[in-house]
Amino acid sequence: MSVARKHHTLLIVFISLMLLTSSAHHLSAETSENLYLNAYKSYKSLEGSGYKDRWRWINCINLFESVYRNNVDSSRADDALFIVGKIYTKLYQSFHKKTDIVLAIEYYRRLTEHYPRSNLADDAQYQIAEIFLKLKHDPRQAYDEYTKVVSNFPSGDMRKRAERMLGQLTQDRPKPSVSQNRKPCGKKGVRLARVFGIRHWSSPHYTRVVIDIDKKVSFSKHLLKENSEFNKPRRLYIDLKDTRIDPSITSVPIHDDLLSQARVAQHTPDIVRVVLDIKTIQDFKVFSLNDPFRIIIDVTEKTSRRAEPKKKKDLHRTAIAKRLEWDIKRIIIDPGHGGKHPGAVGRNGLKEKDVVLKIAKKLKGKIIQRLSCEVFLTRNDDTSLPLEERTAIANTKKADLFISIHTNAHKNRNLCGIQTYYLNLTTDKDALELAARENATSAQNISDLQVILRDLILNSMIIKSSGLAEYIQECMVYGLRRNHKGINDLGVKQAPFIVLMGAKMPSVLVEVSFISNKKEAKRLTNDKYLNDIACGIADGVMGYITQLKTASLRGL
Repeated sequence: MSVARKHHTLLIVFISLMLLTSSAHHLSAETSENLYLNAYKSYKSLEGSGYKDRWRWINCINLFESVYRNNVDSSRADDALFIVGKIYTKLYQSFHKKTDIVLAIEYYRRLTEHYPRSNLADDAQYQIAEIFLKLKHDPRQAYDEYTKVVSNFPSGDMRKRAERMLGQLTQDRPKPSVSQNRKPCGKKGVRLARVFGIRHWSSPHYTRVVIDIDKKVSFSKHLLKENSEFNKPRRLYIDLKDTRIDPSITSVPIHDDLLSQARVAQHTPDIVRVVLDIKTIQDFKVFSLNDPFRIIIDVTEKTSRRAEPKKKKDLHRTAIAKRLEWDIKRIIIDPGHGGKHPGAVGRNGLKEKDVVLKIAKKLKGKIIQRLSCEVFLTRNDDTSLPLEERTAIANTKKADLFISIHTNAHKNRNLCGIQTYYLNLTTDKDALELAARENATSAQNISDLQVILRDLILNSMIIKSSGLAEYIQECMVYGLRRNHKGINDLGVKQAPFIVLMGAKMPSVLVEVSFISNKKEAKRLTNDKYLNDIACGIADGVMGYITQLKTASLRGL
């Protein structure tokens, strides 16, 4: 197929799917029923003449699409989707246009995902499997699709047929003649990745689940509605492709207010499925991190503690909501690195992990003294702590501010100064190099991380984080210049730091000095200098809170 034809084909698919997913007008049930009966009448009149007149069938499809588009809650929406999937399958068999088979699968898939309780959902899933087996000649994918009929619709009338097909495919599949000592392989002889751990941190309002895998894999996420008929809760599941379960891994009970458990199973011979059984959640985010590879799942509660009241006349509730913006109750301080991760090391042998822990402890004391609020350190000693756990600690403790402390380093040992960062995309080369070092990853992975970050960033939190960064940077530089010469102000910047990803509060990363610079490395051994850094950060926090309080009071 030529490039032009490929682009044309993709354009057709895109336009069709946009039509399918356009906003519904929610016509009355009676109107939706009439639309469906009109479409079905057209369908039956064409059925007897075969599928030679393509454009008459496309017009028929448009009639069924109008049923779905105009009322997605219609009792006929699932019927319409199923018939459209059937028509596109027949059109593919008549005209052999690849777009038809792609659209057939998409319509059937939409039916299974949006209407899982429909009596046609298992039929649609079975038809997807049939398409992969008989039309796309992909028995491995067909096996996966038949398995979904059995696992997702155990009480459906298509289960027994799917089980027979699975038995047939298993018998037809050639048995590999490999040594028992060789690692299991998936498609095209690729070694299956090993899923070896599930970790979680939870609280009543937030839960982070981490899936540990020994190499990078592709994955897909799916959210299923509650199915009371089959006594199945609402659930979120992640399918990990080309993977196998480590024998030591088991399902993990969670039992917080959001999730009941994380179940793990070998869904197919080369797909591991992790299922989160949901109690109640408002939103979720799924993203992956490298070095080592792991998949992060963040789920949050239904109601926001800082949602402002909708009724303007309720002045008392408005005052409370605005007060929460500046009433800082809990701050998390994160001393970077630790344990087997020393961070940057200066020429004098000074380790970043030791310096930042000293600063963090000093900062904790100063903030408690000034604000009388709770302050926690992510680590109180020389302990290793994954980057994703540090953010999870801040979220589970429902922190109001998150401050991560680091020392800077550069191959140019003449560089010196103070910098403060907040989470955002960037094209700054130095910022990207610093993020790669702090994230303990490669420049390529940083590029991948920026793509992920586009879907995760919350603009409101960026604004608050940038404000916090500005105050900390200004106060830290001002305070250090009063007692020390040659303090270089490198300003506030933005970069994709993993330790800040997923934070539900204003968060910053402070680079207090260059441990790679001879003069600043020496200063970092001076207790007075470390104390002045802590004072500067504390002053910045106070300035930020004062600004919030002033702005809130003006708005009352």
